[in-house]
Amino acid sequence: MVSGAETLWNGPEGEAQLLLAARNVSAMAQNFRRAGFEITIADFVTDSSLDVYRQGLPDCFVVHLRISIAGAQERARTRRVYLTDDEFDLLHRMVASPPDVDLVVDVEGLTPDQQLRQIRDAWTAA
Repeated sequence: MVSGAETLWNGPEGEAQLLLAARNVSAMAQNFRRAGFEITIADFVTDSSLDVYRQGLPDCFVVHLRISIAGAQERARTRRVYLTDDEFDLLHRMVASPPDVDLVVDVEGLTPDQQLRQIRDAWTAA
């Protein structure tokens, strides 16, 4: 799901659109769960959007992937650019202290398979 026209750094309208997206994603996830599907949601989660997910999906398991700004910039150089450098830095600073999630995984130097293994092991144990 792609966000609306405003972004988090555009003030109250950006925040409102982030929360609306979280409510809609939660509702869709509930529908898929009722149909028997396992659900994974990938999102940029703030304190306020985490509250929306916890209300809409009370038993959700939320993981925050942590990486240094240097590590994030290195990875970003291998991908298509969607953000300005200032936007990238702002988003990284916004989650430097993650919301109250169930698991924080430091992904610095981990392969995607290693990241997945850590998440899967913690999810299974929860």
